[in-house]
Amino acid sequence: MMLLSYGDTATETAVPALNIRTGIHPKVNKVVFWSVVVLGVIAAFIFGYMKAGTPGLLLTLAALVPFTALVMISLICISRASLPLGWRLAAAVWGGAGATSMTFLLIGIQNTIAVSSNQMDSVVVQAAMVEESAKALFLFMVLVFSRKHIRTPLMGAMMGLLVGAGFAFVENIIYFSNAYLQGGSEAFWSIFLARAVMSFFLHSLATLFTGLFIGYAVSKQFTFWKRMLTTTTGLIAAMTVHGMWNGSASLTTVSTRWNLMYGFFWVPFVLTIAIVIIFIVRADRKRKNQELLFSSKAGVIRPRQAERMSDRKERKNVYRAKKTHEVILWERSVSVAEFWRQEKLSLPNKPKFERRKSKITQKRDKELLRLASVHEVV
Repeated sequence: MMLLSYGDTATETAVPALNIRTGIHPKVNKVVFWSVVVLGVIAAFIFGYMKAGTPGLLLTLAALVPFTALVMISLICISRASLPLGWRLAAAVWGGAGATSMTFLLIGIQNTIAVSSNQMDSVVVQAAMVEESAKALFLFMVLVFSRKHIRTPLMGAMMGLLVGAGFAFVENIIYFSNAYLQGGSEAFWSIFLARAVMSFFLHSLATLFTGLFIGYAVSKQFTFWKRMLTTTTGLIAAMTVHGMWNGSASLTTVSTRWNLMYGFFWVPFVLTIAIVIIFIVRADRKRKNQELLFSSKAGVIRPRQAERMSDRKERKNVYRAKKTHEVILWERSVSVAEFWRQEKLSLPNKPKFERRKSKITQKRDKELLRLASVHEVV
């Protein structure tokens, strides 16, 4: 039996005959993933040791607390099927290594050209623009070269959150080390309360806007110029939030004023964003169920499979009973194949777009091949 494609008639016995597992072997992926994790952790502790000596090791552990909290939020909001662990790791590594290095480089170049300043323009404008641009570079690279990994607003938002988490992790090591070296344990606990408790969300919250707008632009199949406008708006929103935070912290030097600003503006603002994200998560679940329903009607998957994976309890039972990796591969392949189908439908019926349609068809069929390799897992 030939591999089914969209447009074929759905039947209860319609099952692809192919049993080909494509892509990199899961064991290779696992080895690469954990190797990067271990090397990243070792590099972080070495960096902490270089900054503050032996106490720097404990300071690095302290910086891991808010980082871990943000990673857990991303895992709760979006499944591994939608956003693979490898891409989450890549986002965090870019934030911690790439974005921080680029920020130091750009600020260093700027300070050599112009006189270094501690005034408000440096604290608010320079930091917000440079840091958010450096963090956003990863998201723009994903947009250009691998849109299937940022195809919804939620995926973009969570990827932005992880980039910000990585950036904040390295920055916290620096701040904690400087505070400890200058004022000892008392200064450290003060800065820990400010950065790891009260403002642990700042960098992730700001970059979340960039990813959110990029994911929205991809999900709507915007034209090039609409996509440019939307993604630029997201970056400006990220810079604005970051600049507002830095500005409010600098202007309200008296602790009472800062506590008022924090309690009456920033806490409600963050809670509002959290509520919006909850609604986006629910909408994302509804979208996935619609994809499963369409794939069932098109004969790509069985009706029973769509029914099981649309129900929360049944989906959990499937994960418990089957190999987790294969279930994730099944779920992801259905979603990505549907994404490329929508991409093809959005292209005009003009000769100059025929080559692009052909490439999109190949990408869709590649995901259908992946689906065929684990078709019976659900």
